[in-house]
Amino acid sequence: MVIMGIVWVVEKPNTNRSSVAEKLMGNFAVRTVASLASLQRLLSLKRNMDPQVLIVNLDEPNYSVDWVESLLLYELPNCKRLYIRQCHMPLPVTYRDLQASAEADDFSLSRRVASLCSQRGGARNHMVQYKGVRLDVLNSTISFYDDDDNEPLPRKEALILKLLFENPGSCLSREGILDHVWSGAVVSPRTVNSHVSRLRKRLSRGGLTIESVYGGGYILI
Repeated sequence: MVIMGIVWVVEKPNTNRSSVAEKLMGNFAVRTVASLASLQRLLSLKRNMDPQVLIVNLDEPNYSVDWVESLLLYELPNCKRLYIRQCHMPLPVTYRDLQASAEADDFSLSRRVASLCSQRGGARNHMVQYKGVRLDVLNSTISFYDDDDNEPLPRKEALILKLLFENPGSCLSREGILDHVWSGAVVSPRTVNSHVSRLRKRLSRGGLTIESVYGGGYILI
C-alpha cells in the first residue's frame, strides 16, 4: 500500500490495538511518542524526516495543548496538528475547534489525516514587528529600522518579546509570562526580571521601553 504521509502520534503504547497509532498503520508512516517530554527530546535531535501531521491523544493525562502549540510553532512550523478524543469513535478536532469547544464532524480518522497530509502550507508567519523593531521568532533574532543586520536573541528572550510585541500597552504579569514561556516549569520570578532587564538594553536602540508595574508585571511602550 502506498504510504500517504508521515504521522507522529503522542500517546502511551496500547497493547489492545485500539490506539490511534494502530488505526493509522498501513496507510501512513506512523511513529508513536509516549509523552510530551519524549516529543521534546525527539525534536531536539537532528531529524531526517519531519512529520506532516502530529496527533495528540487527549485521553492521555497531563497533555497541555497550549504547550504543544507553543513547541510546534518554533520546532515544526509546517506540521499540521490533530487533537483526538476517543470515546466510542475517534473524534478529531483542530486546535481552533478545540479552543471554540466545537464538535468535530463525523468522519473517519484516516480520511482526516490523509486530507491534512495532502495540504500544502507555508511556514506560519513568525515575524512580529512593533514600531521600528522586527522580531523573527522562529530564528530568535531582532533587527532595527536603521540596520538590516539580525541580532541573535536567547530563545526565552525572544518568546517574552513576542508576548510584549503582541500586547503593546497591556500589562503582562510575571506569572503569565512564566506560564507561557517556561510552560509551567518551576522557576523564580527573578528569572523573568533578569530576561526583561536584558531586553530593555536591547530595545533602547529602537526607542522602545519596557516599564515595570508594581505588583503587576511589564508594559511595552
